[in-house]
Amino acid sequence: MLNHLHFVGQAPDLIAVVRDMKKYLTNALQKNIIAAEPGIFKLFEENGKFKLWYDKNYPKLIESEEMYNQKMEYIQLNPVRKKYVYYPEDWEWSSVCKIPTKIKISYL
Repeated sequence: MLNHLHFVGQAPDLIAVVRDMKKYLTNALQKNIIAAEPGIFKLFEENGKFKLWYDKNYPKLIESEEMYNQKMEYIQLNPVRKKYVYYPEDWEWSSVCKIPTKIKISYL
């Protein structure tokens, strides 16, 4: 999406993965944005610092294959609903062709 992203992931410390992903993307985007258009920095400035993300995430625990499929369908169709593309696979930033069809659910 143009103003947000969806991420489905699994890791022993998913909070750390999301934190590190946000840090990496912020640094990369900050360098590219400032290099391409220095004046745009003001749009992302908060207290004199570059701020790209909201302070809070909105994680959802996926507890079933049905829920996984529903979330993946929502994510895949999001750019189509917004009329950015006609087909989900046409969205340049989508991993629609790399999505596993089955998930393994383990309960703690």
